[in-house]
Amino acid sequence: MLLLLAPLLYSSVRQPDWGDDFAQYLLQTRNIVEGRSMQDKGIVADPALPAFAIPAYPVGFPLLLLPFYSSDPFRTAPYFNVPALSLLLAAFACFLLLRKRFGVTTSLLSALLIAYHPVFLQAKTELLSDLPFIAFLLLGLQAMATEKEEPISRRNIVFAGLSFGLAMSMRLTGFLLLPTLLAWSVFDRSKRSAAGKIAGIALLLFAILNAVLFPIDLPGIWQFYRGAIAAQPLLLTDQFIFYLLQLNALFWISPFSWTGGLIVPGMLVYYWRKRDSLDAADWFLLAYAGLLMTIPYQGGGLRFLLPAIPLLLRNLLSLVRPFVLPVLQFRRYLHVAYAGIVLVLILPGIVDWLTTLERNDGPESPEGKRILSIVEQKTPKDAVIICAKPRAIQWYTGRRATYLIDGVLPARIDSAFAQLNARYLICERTGRPGAFADDKMNAYLLSFGDRYVPVDSTKQLTLWLRK
Repeated sequence: MLLLLAPLLYSSVRQPDWGDDFAQYLLQTRNIVEGRSMQDKGIVADPALPAFAIPAYPVGFPLLLLPFYSSDPFRTAPYFNVPALSLLLAAFACFLLLRKRFGVTTSLLSALLIAYHPVFLQAKTELLSDLPFIAFLLLGLQAMATEKEEPISRRNIVFAGLSFGLAMSMRLTGFLLLPTLLAWSVFDRSKRSAAGKIAGIALLLFAILNAVLFPIDLPGIWQFYRGAIAAQPLLLTDQFIFYLLQLNALFWISPFSWTGGLIVPGMLVYYWRKRDSLDAADWFLLAYAGLLMTIPYQGGGLRFLLPAIPLLLRNLLSLVRPFVLPVLQFRRYLHVAYAGIVLVLILPGIVDWLTTLERNDGPESPEGKRILSIVEQKTPKDAVIICAKPRAIQWYTGRRATYLIDGVLPARIDSAFAQLNARYLICERTGRPGAFADDKMNAYLLSFGDRYVPVDSTKQLTLWLRK
């Protein structure tokens, strides 16, 4: 199996795009190396205005990036070993989880489907914590995959606790494992002791990493998320329809792209049949679905469904199994048919993976390097840059940066920029859409653009100086 997964270590795309979440992870890695606070990300802001980004991410992913750290900000290619290794580990953990319910062939084909599906190969080209989170989540769940009333070994309790602690240290979504463990212990009383020990180990490891060794300002993170959620209206029907359409995107072949919608009724049937014997993976999937329905944010698209996909696949295979058992004498043909389905679903991702050599856009593209060079050469080291990608500007140029905020009047924003002595601004050239153009920037420039004069430009971007 590892031979089949080994090609995942090859990454044709090894440079980030302009979505500057990656830069905050790299900045936190640098902070670990230099002994700085996890909250030090080179962004300056008016404290009276809403925050641009989370004060600090959990420290797990920056720690994984640490072995590949370089003081050269443009040497980012080695960091992409982390998502590649994480996808390999996630696929292997998926195999282990499925193997406890299905045969080796079915589990292997399913793991390959996860590993080489276009959405996971796309995730492998991003310096984000999604794949490490999924890997540790599945490792913990497979250690807990037991039948009702079946005891869990002490070794698996410790392994699950450590895996969940690491998952929580990758993404705060991992805290859904706490209600998962609670529900699991309530509906299977034989698991109460194990659930308590697993939760204790996970919380202890999270606290050691994120509160003792590398504090990440947990109260500030809570305030950030509470404010972000409160600012968005919650429409359950919109959330449901949005993620239903995202499920359809998993089945890319027309006219079968609508089949993702069958997953929802399929899950209802599955949970009804299993209502007396739900395991930890089942409870986590329910908790995660509840989170997606109640958090009014759709910017992540299909990305936020990634942790659910292996668990959805597991449950769908469980639904199909009763219909397969009567014809097990034809299992070879069934395996061939399933292999054909897997091949059809993963083929476009593999072709794209082998033929795409680099990103057309991003800070390390020729255009990106040009604007970053302009910033370094034509701004003083203590300059504050106004732009839509402040963390990327800080990582690549060392310049402090600030940002624009949704829902704040341009006049209030301009007043804040004046107080912060933010005199330089990067935006797209007039009429061009792109990473540095959004409604906030357009509204601000419409009101105050005459206060700036151009310093230098690339084909797409312009650096401006306040008069």
